[in-house]
Amino acid sequence: MLASKQSAASRHQYPMTPSYTIDVLQQLVRRHVRPLAVMALAVAFLVLSPSWYMMEVYDRVINSRNLVTLGMLTLAVLLLIALLEMVEWWRGERLAVVARAWDKAMAQPVFLRAFQSAQAANGSQNGQQAMGHLQSVRTFIVSPALTGLIDTPLALLFLGLLWAIHPLLALVALLAAAVQAFSAWRLHLRSGELTQRAQQWGHATQSYAERMLRQSPTLSALGMWPTVFRRWQELHGKSLQQQVQLLQHVVGHQVFGRWLQQAVGSALLGVACWLLLGQALAGGPGMLIVASILGGRVVAPLFQVVMHWNQVAQARTAVSNLSDLLGAGPAPDDALPLPPPKGSLVVEQLVVGSPVRGAAPLLKGLSFRLQPGEMLAVLGNSGAGKTTLARALLGLLSPAAGSVRLDGVDMAGWDRREIGPRLGYLPQQVELLDGTLADNIARFGVPDEPMLNAAVTAAGLQGIVAEWPGGLSTDLGEGGLWLSGGVRQRVGLARALYGDPALLVLDEPNASLDREGDAALHSAIAAHKARGRTVVVVSHRSEVIQLADHLLVLRDGQQVAFGPRDEVLTALRKAQAAATAPAPAAPAHTTPSPASGVTTPVAVQAAQP
Repeated sequence: MLASKQSAASRHQYPMTPSYTIDVLQQLVRRHVRPLAVMALAVAFLVLSPSWYMMEVYDRVINSRNLVTLGMLTLAVLLLIALLEMVEWWRGERLAVVARAWDKAMAQPVFLRAFQSAQAANGSQNGQQAMGHLQSVRTFIVSPALTGLIDTPLALLFLGLLWAIHPLLALVALLAAAVQAFSAWRLHLRSGELTQRAQQWGHATQSYAERMLRQSPTLSALGMWPTVFRRWQELHGKSLQQQVQLLQHVVGHQVFGRWLQQAVGSALLGVACWLLLGQALAGGPGMLIVASILGGRVVAPLFQVVMHWNQVAQARTAVSNLSDLLGAGPAPDDALPLPPPKGSLVVEQLVVGSPVRGAAPLLKGLSFRLQPGEMLAVLGNSGAGKTTLARALLGLLSPAAGSVRLDGVDMAGWDRREIGPRLGYLPQQVELLDGTLADNIARFGVPDEPMLNAAVTAAGLQGIVAEWPGGLSTDLGEGGLWLSGGVRQRVGLARALYGDPALLVLDEPNASLDREGDAALHSAIAAHKARGRTVVVVSHRSEVIQLADHLLVLRDGQQVAFGPRDEVLTALRKAQAAATAPAPAAPAHTTPSPASGVTTPVAVQAAQP
């Protein structure tokens, strides 16, 4: 029911490949290059209006002393300058359209890939900074740096005009442009690495500060503020050091570019004066000023790019990182619509690798199956792989080998937007989002009132919600941090139960619950089983284990035992008793028990499918 409410448009898949980012940029260039080129050409001519006005005043007004001519020329130049500003405004609006088109084409695939990267055990910083990279490119599109790059080819127009006045003037301006281009190239070579390092250290500092503030009550209670503050100061100092190095490098080139722009104007004025004195400059004294202005226009676009080089470097790094992000994994295919799952779960030789290179797999060859209406309790010491298994069952971790199939379909084959509403998940650490209680329980979709009320009742929240003035419309604020641990866990349970999912996975669901919350949890699990739903629970509480049909025992990522609950419990008790007996004889064909470090008879494992 929930999945059927999604529109066909939301099913669209983007080709998440490294070339997708470049393809989008190329499409935007092809679509908008013609109007932007026309505007740039118009700007190039209109920016000469003051020069034209100066020449006309020298040639006509001063010689004729005609005030009417002066007035007409002044009016004309004012209109041309007004037109110049209008064209600049139109160009800014057009670039804003390009920025919006970029965002529309990139926002969804970038968000989806960042979301997938965050799910992965080895999620990269690229995924965490993806939306910032998107913003960097969007900012660059509407920045003076891009308009400078667009105007750079038009420097040839000004060189042509200088050549028409005198070839020597054009050669001087060309030399200045070459020097400015060389400076920009040097800046390009060094600033990319500096920008990337500065961004990485800045992100590390910000992330550390956010984590520190989220844990402020614990840090304050344990008196850890001085030590964590010193650690933050170290990170902040390194971040500032990288930013200072980048700033010094960029500012040096900016100062040189500013000097060069002023120097070329003076140099052209001097050369033009020398040519005039030698009777080699046509057009009279007015050409001195014109040559100086035209020379400045030759180097102006490159100077503008250098002055805003930070935005150029950030956009270049962002495009590279976005390309890497979109190519960091298999491109999603358009999944065929599948019927709603009933809850048949089959795990075959499941292996999940470790995010630490060279480390042993987290799960090693697990195999079991559950039918709709059955419950599995997963037991094991800390680090046995229980949470990894819970995430793998939901398709949040990709198997290195083996498979997890729901109703005969590999979890990777399900469209997450189709299967997500059919799954329920309560992690150990319940994270809530900014919004109302109803929003969080209804997974930020349009709340279905009967489903919402059923989930609230099943989680035992109805009494708590009744005491809140806003009821289900109560705003939980930033992550619902003001809620107690028990209430947060109940809200997470209600979210997991919302929509009556076919597969319900609960990871230590009663870690923060009181007796009343435990009773609500047991009732909810029993009711869910009675409706023919599959339940997997990671828990050591005996009350929860008594609800299970099967037990799975893990140790160091390996499956030690699986079978009917009573058989596995009996085998574990016998193994423990044998371990405490004096000088026990080692039975043939035994396997280690995760709970006691002793042995579990193979008869238990014989119950595996």
